[in-house]
Amino acid sequence: MGIKETIKKQVAVKTKVVDIMNKNVISSEENEPVSVAAQKMLDSDVGSILVLNRKAISGILTDRDIAVRCVAQNHDPRKCLVSAHMSSPVIKISPSSDLLDAATLMAENHIKRLPVVEGSKIVGVLSFSDFANVINPPVRDVVMGVDAARQVAKMIIKARTKPAKE
Repeated sequence: MGIKETIKKQVAVKTKVVDIMNKNVISSEENEPVSVAAQKMLDSDVGSILVLNRKAISGILTDRDIAVRCVAQNHDPRKCLVSAHMSSPVIKISPSSDLLDAATLMAENHIKRLPVVEGSKIVGVLSFSDFANVINPPVRDVVMGVDAARQVAKMIIKARTKPAKE
């Protein structure tokens, strides 16, 4: 089954964010040094970390934020605080949201990760890697080798707007 067929199948079954999100949430406090957050990311093998202020999400710090906003600017990650380099405000989604709505939200905002919240509680993170994991392995490997976020989102949006042929 190819990407388009897989996406059409997901459309048909109305997959929810909760069905594919990562429930293992890694977080950092705003006042932690960037190096501490980076070590948490390394230890957990993730590309981003949620930034909290009194248990509420205040931002997200990605590996790209560290590279571009901190290291490339000749800042010392041991001295810089996470709050100075995080991306904010954070766009969030509910676990009961439709997967296609999540993909659309990510594509429209040019983001690859969405914190998943239920009320004020953080319950997971949805990334484009999670989308790739529901696609069959050979196709997933091709998609992940190219701009996965845009490719998958465009196909999902297209599949959503065209009725499936039976």
